[in-house]
Amino acid sequence: MFEAAADCLIPESLESPKASAAPDYRGWVVRALAARGEDFSIVVACLAALDNETSETMWQRLERMNADLPDQFMVLSSVIAGAYLMVPEIRRQIGYPGQGNAAPGLTEAADQLEGGILDPVLARGPIFVPAVGE
Repeated sequence: MFEAAADCLIPESLESPKASAAPDYRGWVVRALAARGEDFSIVVACLAALDNETSETMWQRLERMNADLPDQFMVLSSVIAGAYLMVPEIRRQIGYPGQGNAAPGLTEAADQLEGGILDPVLARGPIFVPAVGE
């Protein structure tokens, strides 16, 4: 059922294969689920809710899930997309370099600070929670 939902959300295109056709997609799904271990039960519940869907009705059911249970749908779709984007061949095909540390330049950092990005933190004031045993 996972692959049917994945193929519905990530169908084949001219640039890349459908989700289940990505090289070792199942292996990458296992890794994505391991990274989101706290959400494993949510993914299982979502898949149970999709158990009787056919390929013809899957899209409508996923849309209903998104409307009725948006938090659960976000977990399911994040695992599906995350596993897909972890596949090195897919990342190369679509030109996605992956996540990285892109520290802002001085001007960009100053613009963000002027925009008030830290105002809530400054308003809250300093907090410190000592580590156990300190």
